[in-house]
Amino acid sequence: RCPPQTVRAVTDDRDMFPQSTALHVSAKNGHEAIVRLLATRYPDLIPVVNKKGKTAAQWARGRGHVQVAELLDRLALEPSPPRQQPLMEKPLRPAAPARQVVGDDPALARQLVEREALVIQLQRDLVVSQQEREQQKREFDRQRTELQLANAELRRGLSEEQQRSAHLQRANADWQRAHAEDEQEISQLKAERDQITAQLT
Repeated sequence: RCPPQTVRAVTDDRDMFPQSTALHVSAKNGHEAIVRLLATRYPDLIPVVNKKGKTAAQWARGRGHVQVAELLDRLALEPSPPRQQPLMEKPLRPAAPARQVVGDDPALARQLVEREALVIQLQRDLVVSQQEREQQKREFDRQRTELQLANAELRRGLSEEQQRSAHLQRANADWQRAHAEDEQEISQLKAERDQITAQLT
């Protein structure tokens, strides 16, 4: 069942723009699927002008829905297939009220409202999906920044450790050199002592 606010929105649109057909309203709102359904089933609606003197394609183009307008232009050039159920007993007159067009086919009216409700729900789901993707992207960027900071900290710590190791190696080399010099000096002193002792005896 369609939400009441969706039904009111469709009705208010037609009240605001008298003599607009359901095709006008759908084209104005950029509902391509509904426009295709209406224009294919009821091609007589395509050239209808509303009180503003605009067709559905002109209204769609004025609202920036270029794809919808081009779709209506293409369908207007195609031969009209025979309808399974006529929309009206008499040919459709220009500027026919939207309620008259939809009222002659309750199934179409119900389908139109259901389709618009579905489009609204899909648009809401798309907004939610985009928000979730943006949230995931922000979380990914945050984790990547933390990882980069941790990596930089690890590299800095590794560099400091390497510097300490190099310093210890230099200190060890200095100690070994000093120890070797001390051993050499001790050996010389022992040799001089032995020489003196030999002279005294």
